[in-house]
Parts: sequence; structure tokens; C-alpha cells
Amino acid sequence: MSAMRKLLSVGIILLSWLSVSAQVANEGRPATSNVRGAEYPKIRPDLRVTFQIKAPTAEK
Repeated sequence: MSAMRKLLSVGIILLSWLSVSAQVANEGRPATSNVRGAEYPKIRPDLRVTFQIKAPTAEK
């Protein structure tokens, strides 16, 4: 394997790792008005809100 190919492979792996680590950091935090211990709704750093709806008996 040539040195250029090794360098390219390492670069791609490094960029992939940076991309994944950036996504994990953007999860947000539970809203201050949540019921104690509730994870949702979450407020993301860009001020978007994530809700979770549970409907175990829902049908198509």
C-alpha cells in the first residue's frame, strides 16, 4: 500500500470520526419544565425542540 493511499485512508477515517462526534454533542437537554426524570421534550443548542409521542395502540 502506498504512502499516499495510507494517508488518504487515515484522513477519511479521521473526518468520519469528527463527523460522528459532532452529531453526538448536539443532543440537547431536557426542558426545565419537564416532569422530574422525564427526558422529553428536549431543547437543542440551536433552540429546536424534540418531542416524543408514545402511542402503543396506534394503527396505520
